[in-house]
Amino acid sequence: MRKIGRASAGRRKRQSSAGVRAVLLLLGMLLVVTGIVGGLTAAPQKAYACSCAFDPNGNEQIEFADLIFSGTLVKKTKSLLNLTGSYSGEDRYDHEFEVDQAWKGDVYEKVTVESGTATESCGVNFQEGYRYIVLAKRDGAKLITSLCSGNALYEEDSRPDILQKLGEPSDPLAGSSPGDRFRAYLWMILAFVAAIVSALTWLGLRRRRSRRRPRA
Repeated sequence: MRKIGRASAGRRKRQSSAGVRAVLLLLGMLLVVTGIVGGLTAAPQKAYACSCAFDPNGNEQIEFADLIFSGTLVKKTKSLLNLTGSYSGEDRYDHEFEVDQAWKGDVYEKVTVESGTATESCGVNFQEGYRYIVLAKRDGAKLITSLCSGNALYEEDSRPDILQKLGEPSDPLAGSSPGDRFRAYLWMILAFVAAIVSALTWLGLRRRRSRRRPRA
């Protein structure tokens, strides 16, 4: 009986050790995925004063931008960088626009653009429900914009001056921009890994508690 008890205890110990190793492995995978997210969506470091090199009266901002469109801001959420801890500077936000007109680049009906919100570091404080002309630059798998990009708010009684330089607009492409789908896939991967880690942690704790129960 003692041999059977020792064998059973040894088996439970090995199972518990295997569960702990699996949890540590998945935690490592989660850290790797988080690092990849930070690398693919790395943001510029925080600046302490905004200094724009563009001439506001020239066409440099238009030439520099990869996408130019007009649209209404429908959603403003904290960037994945902040939620994963991959960015240590100011808070950055993802701004989702419903696009109505496009002037440059492959612009879709729904476009998400990332920016900071602090004007001293060239952030843009977009407000939900307002319509803007947005000039965005590609940065890896995402789109970014700043106070220096030349964005303009549609006022009630006037049209943005930049419209005089843009020419005739076109209709946006159907669907969402590829960067939006990329973000959605990353969220799914992170959620899946987190769920597995949580389940294995729960199983490991349950086995540990059952091992500590006194025998009858």
